[in-house]
Parts: sequence; C-alpha cells; structure tokens
Amino acid sequence: MGQINETNGYLQKQENEEIKFALGLTDNTHDLAVAQAKAQTSLSYTVALRDRFLESYREIMQIQI
Repeated sequence: MGQINETNGYLQKQENEEIKFALGLTDNTHDLAVAQAKAQTSLSYTVALRDRFLESYREIMQIQI
C-alpha cells in the first residue's frame, strides 16, 4: 500500500507542476521535468509489481492439490 500511496503522491506533484507551468505561475521547466520523470518511474515500477503479483497468483491458482 505504501508504494501505491507514494506513486499517487508523485502523480499529484506532476499534475500540480503541469498546472503551474500552464498557468504561467512558474517558468522552471526543470521542476516539471523532474516531477514527470519521478511519476513515470514510480508508475512503471508499480505496474511491474502488479503484473508480477498477478502472474504469481495465476500460477498458484493452477496448482492442483
């Protein structure tokens, strides 16, 4: 659950930076790029974990007792 909350935080920070940039409240593209990179990396990692978990679950469910 911690990973999901952390990913959501990165995605929200990215969205806030995009809004600030679009409204002209900041002209710092570095913060925007960093926020986007962190959000993308975290989201990719979370999706990979989910996929691995589902794959493991399917394998366990196929085991016959």
